[in-house]
Amino acid sequence: EGFKHESKILKMKCIIPGTGIRAFGKAVHCLAKIGDEFYIESTINGLFIKTVNPARSAFACFQFNRCFFNSFKHDSDTTSCKLISKCLLSVFRALSSLEKSVDYCVVTLDSSSYKLTFVFHCKYGNPSLI
Repeated sequence: EGFKHESKILKMKCIIPGTGIRAFGKAVHCLAKIGDEFYIESTINGLFIKTVNPARSAFACFQFNRCFFNSFKHDSDTTSCKLISKCLLSVFRALSSLEKSVDYCVVTLDSSSYKLTFVFHCKYGNPSLI
């Protein structure tokens, strides 16, 4: 069914290394300029972030292969969710400070509630849940 993490069944869990935070954040910023909604899709090959502009005349997609992540666990064919771009953009708002302070980021998608979670593990302190 799924793998367990803190008593939850998950469909996807990946760890973005500190060196990859900037690239991931830049992709989010780029896509937010095009569309108002993000489509996050996890496959056995990696993670895709997609968007379409409101007029449906432009489409953009960033693919992050499994090797981009420190760890990538995926337990179904395809896991996907849709969210408003401003929500994800607010997580990666201050890229320069994130890049300096974050050691790694754990991204999980809860299969029961379809809740996408980002937990930043900082170099000098406690993890920050966003």
